[in-house]
Amino acid sequence: MQLNLPTDVETLINKRLSSGAYSDAEDVLRRALEAQDAEESWTDEERRALAAHIEEGYQQAERGELIDADQARREIRARRRNGAKGVCPVDERLCFHAACESRYIQHLDISCR
Repeated sequence: MQLNLPTDVETLINKRLSSGAYSDAEDVLRRALEAQDAEESWTDEERRALAAHIEEGYQQAERGELIDADQARREIRARRRNGAKGVCPVDERLCFHAACESRYIQHLDISCR
Protein backbone atom coordinates (compact mmCIF):
# COMPACT_ATOMS: atom_id res chain seq x y z
CA MET A 1 0.00 0.00 0.00
CA GLN A 2 1.24 3.46 -0.81
CA LEU A 3 -0.03 6.56 0.95
CA ASN A 4 0.04 10.20 -0.03
CA LEU A 5 0.44 12.09 3.22
CA PRO A 6 -0.11 15.77 3.81
CA THR A 7 3.02 17.74 4.65
CA ASP A 8 2.01 18.20 8.30
CA VAL A 9 1.68 14.42 8.77
CA GLU A 10 5.06 13.84 7.11
CA THR A 11 6.55 16.42 9.47
CA LEU A 12 5.10 14.58 12.48
CA ILE A 13 6.48 11.26 11.26
CA ASN A 14 9.91 12.76 10.63
CA LYS A 15 9.90 14.32 14.10
CA ARG A 16 9.25 10.88 15.62
CA LEU A 17 11.95 9.31 13.45
CA SER A 18 14.51 11.91 14.50
CA SER A 19 13.89 11.01 18.15
CA GLY A 20 15.56 7.65 17.49
CA ALA A 21 12.69 5.75 19.10
CA TYR A 22 11.39 4.41 15.79
CA SER A 23 13.12 2.33 13.14
CA ASP A 24 11.18 3.66 10.15
CA ALA A 25 7.95 5.39 9.09
CA GLU A 26 6.10 2.08 9.17
CA ASP A 27 7.05 1.68 12.83
CA VAL A 28 5.75 5.19 13.61
CA LEU A 29 2.42 4.48 11.93
CA ARG A 30 2.08 1.00 13.46
CA ARG A 31 2.62 2.28 16.98
CA ALA A 32 0.26 5.22 16.44
CA LEU A 33 -2.47 2.90 15.19
CA GLU A 34 -1.89 0.47 18.07
CA ALA A 35 -2.26 3.34 20.54
CA GLN A 36 -5.44 4.49 18.83
CA ASP A 37 -6.85 0.95 18.85
CA ALA A 38 -6.08 0.64 22.55
CA GLU A 39 -7.77 3.95 23.33
CA GLU A 40 -10.83 3.11 21.25
CA SER A 41 -11.17 -0.27 22.96
CA TRP A 42 -11.61 1.25 26.43
CA THR A 43 -14.89 0.39 28.06
CA ASP A 44 -17.01 2.94 29.90
CA GLU A 45 -15.94 1.22 33.12
CA GLU A 46 -12.25 1.72 32.27
CA ARG A 47 -12.88 5.38 31.42
CA ARG A 48 -14.68 5.91 34.74
CA ALA A 49 -11.86 4.13 36.59
CA LEU A 50 -9.27 6.37 34.95
CA ALA A 51 -11.31 9.48 35.80
CA ALA A 52 -11.55 8.27 39.41
CA HIS A 53 -7.77 7.76 39.59
CA ILE A 54 -7.16 11.24 38.22
CA GLU A 55 -9.64 12.73 40.69
CA GLU A 56 -7.94 10.84 43.51
CA GLY A 57 -4.61 12.30 42.41
CA TYR A 58 -6.03 15.82 42.42
CA GLN A 59 -7.43 15.29 45.91
CA GLN A 60 -4.08 13.96 47.13
CA ALA A 61 -2.36 17.01 45.67
CA GLU A 62 -4.85 19.31 47.40
CA ARG A 63 -3.99 17.60 50.70
CA GLY A 64 -0.27 17.98 49.98
CA GLU A 65 0.29 14.24 49.58
CA LEU A 66 2.78 14.52 46.75
CA ILE A 67 6.15 13.00 46.03
CA ASP A 68 8.81 14.72 44.00
CA ALA A 69 10.06 13.51 40.63
CA ASP A 70 13.17 11.90 42.10
CA GLN A 71 11.08 9.82 44.51
CA ALA A 72 8.74 8.78 41.68
CA ARG A 73 11.73 7.64 39.62
CA ARG A 74 13.10 5.65 42.57
CA GLU A 75 9.76 3.91 43.01
CA ILE A 76 9.52 3.09 39.30
CA ARG A 77 13.07 1.69 39.30
CA ALA A 78 12.26 -0.40 42.38
CA ARG A 79 9.21 -1.87 40.61
CA ARG A 80 11.38 -2.75 37.62
CA ARG A 81 13.99 -4.40 39.84
CA ASN A 82 11.19 -6.48 41.37
CA GLY A 83 10.09 -7.66 37.93
CA ALA A 84 7.00 -5.50 37.43
CA LYS A 85 6.73 -3.50 34.25
CA GLY A 86 3.95 -1.27 35.57
CA VAL A 87 0.72 -1.14 37.46
CA CYS A 88 -2.52 -1.12 35.52
CA PRO A 89 -4.36 2.05 36.60
CA VAL A 90 -7.74 0.40 36.00
CA ASP A 91 -7.55 -2.23 38.71
CA GLU A 92 -4.04 -1.82 40.14
CA ARG A 93 -2.99 -5.36 39.27
CA LEU A 94 0.58 -5.74 38.17
CA CYS A 95 0.74 -5.31 34.44
CA PHE A 96 3.53 -6.73 32.33
CA HIS A 97 2.86 -4.71 29.19
CA ALA A 98 5.75 -2.28 28.72
CA ALA A 99 3.49 0.05 26.74
CA CYS A 100 1.14 0.39 29.70
CA GLU A 101 3.92 1.51 32.00
CA SER A 102 5.34 4.15 29.73
CA ARG A 103 1.94 5.47 28.65
CA TYR A 104 0.61 5.54 32.22
CA ILE A 105 3.63 7.28 33.64
CA GLN A 106 4.03 9.80 30.84
CA HIS A 107 0.40 10.54 30.03
CA LEU A 108 -1.84 9.06 32.74
CA ASP A 109 -3.17 6.88 29.98
CA ILE A 110 -4.21 3.24 29.97
CA SER A 111 -3.76 0.54 27.39
CA CYS A 112 -3.89 -2.90 28.95
CA ARG A 113 -7.03 -5.03 29.02
